[in-house]
Amino acid sequence: MRKVIIAGRLTSDARKLGSAENPFLAFSLACDEGYKDKKTTEFIDCKYNIVAVEPYLKKGRTVTVLGSFSSREYTTREGAQKFVMDVRVSEIFFGSAPNTAETQPRTAPAESAQQPSEDNGLPF
Repeated sequence: MRKVIIAGRLTSDARKLGSAENPFLAFSLACDEGYKDKKTTEFIDCKYNIVAVEPYLKKGRTVTVLGSFSSREYTTREGAQKFVMDVRVSEIFFGSAPNTAETQPRTAPAESAQQPSEDNGLPF
């Protein structure tokens, strides 16, 4: 079994590819590992066959994907052999959206934040 779980940020908006009978979304994830001067980033190409989520796959959004690796070989026009590996996504879990005016959460007025709560957060 070749199952993978990958979390990262979309490097660009998802693109709809394929034929009208067999459409799919293609996108790339930037996955960081390490920290500070030892930080590395891998770029993982992904394909997903449910095109209805295209509006939610925008550049900068964090997502976690579950799927399996898929590999293929092809010859370029120049005659060079290329080997490509990508993830065939079976499930997507959405994380934070990119920071834009439409996705910024609204904050509560300052005066309501200073008032103590009488229920102390209890549900009853």
